[in-house]
Amino acid sequence: MATQNLADSYPRKVYYFLDSGRVMVKKLRNLHNNTIFAREKDYSSRLQKSKVEGDVELFG
Repeated sequence: MATQNLADSYPRKVYYFLDSGRVMVKKLRNLHNNTIFAREKDYSSRLQKSKVEGDVELFG
């Protein structure tokens, strides 16, 4: 079943479970922009230090 979650002004946190293919989306209504920015900056830093490996298939 395909669904969509678009519009409005709330950011979302997306959880993807590799073992089952299940996806959950949570609207982040109570976070301040500074909190989101800090988390994204930290995540970006961790990604830059990580080894990139493996395969990804989107819309297969």
